[in-house]
Amino acid sequence: PCPPGRFAAGSSSVTCSSCQPGFYQTNESQVACIAAQAGYYVADEEATEEMPCPPGRFAAGSSSVTCSSCQPGFYQTNESQVACIAAQAGYYVADEEATEEMPCPPG
Repeated sequence: PCPPGRFAAGSSSVTCSSCQPGFYQTNESQVACIAAQAGYYVADEEATEEMPCPPGRFAAGSSSVTCSSCQPGFYQTNESQVACIAAQAGYYVADEEATEEMPCPPG
């Protein structure tokens, strides 16, 4: 049987193939890999789990290999998110990968 992180494409297949980045497989003896869900990523071949995007980063779609950074003006406080949050009026976000918005100084 193929170990986790690998799969056999058909029941008559005698070789195991690696799950590619963006996909994983937690169980042995499977016929396919599982796409990382939105908000998660899989960076390496033969992965056995998907990883959550950390705060300040996101993955909008499935089968992501990396997470995208929140750009200035946007932030994300939680992990496993599909988008960043725009700073509200009276607040700002100066840096990439921000995890919070900051209040504008008086004046």
